[in-house]
Amino acid sequence: MPVSANKLIYDLERKLNSVDSGRQKDYRIVDLVSFINEAYELVIENLIAEKDQNDTIRNHLRPLLVPGKKLKCKKTNDCDICEITYPSDFYEIINIEVEVCKECCPGTKRFGVDKPQGDDTIQAKNNPSRRANYYFEQLHCYESTNGLRFYHQNEMDILNVYIDYYRKIKRIEAPELVECEEHIYRNWDNNLIVNNVDFEIDTTYLDNKITSIADLITKRSSTDYVAFNEKLKEILQINNLHK
Repeated sequence: MPVSANKLIYDLERKLNSVDSGRQKDYRIVDLVSFINEAYELVIENLIAEKDQNDTIRNHLRPLLVPGKKLKCKKTNDCDICEITYPSDFYEIINIEVEVCKECCPGTKRFGVDKPQGDDTIQAKNNPSRRANYYFEQLHCYESTNGLRFYHQNEMDILNVYIDYYRKIKRIEAPELVECEEHIYRNWDNNLIVNNVDFEIDTTYLDNKITSIADLITKRSSTDYVAFNEKLKEILQINNLHK
């Protein structure tokens, strides 16, 4: 069950107004929401960068995992290549599989695809031993502006592409807490917000870590850059995000 956006706001207000903080400043709800969302994005970006480290990190990220998204590989001006476009909520790729067929062979087959990194893309395309091959289930792809391009070299027909990926977060909103009759506000993107959006990662206690970092973000203007980053690093370590 998602964690109420209101709870995150209350938790942040409590930390901001604690006796030890020495601050009794009142913030608008839209500002508190902005601090929390900035912290949320920062933590998730940090976790995804470390996603292969251990199960704890993967547990944090599990609600953002989209498995087996089916996409069509569309033809391009290059007859050797087809291309998929990432979904609008795409953040980072995890796994890639293709479903392919070949005119001379009955049925279809499905296998994983490795994505060459950097200059390795050119080497992969020009290396005869790494040429696309239906029988050996060999195919490579590379990133385009908004998706992936598959270099099939007319050795097979790519019917579908399946990707596992981490999606973007759904930013929290809390118009219920606005003290006006309509309970609405405009966020910093100038969008009119009329409904609450709760914190969606409920499998772990990540919400407490988020509000601790949001509390730190409110101090950023009065803290030098080095001190801010040291404190941020300390919070991440204390809260065992990477252990």
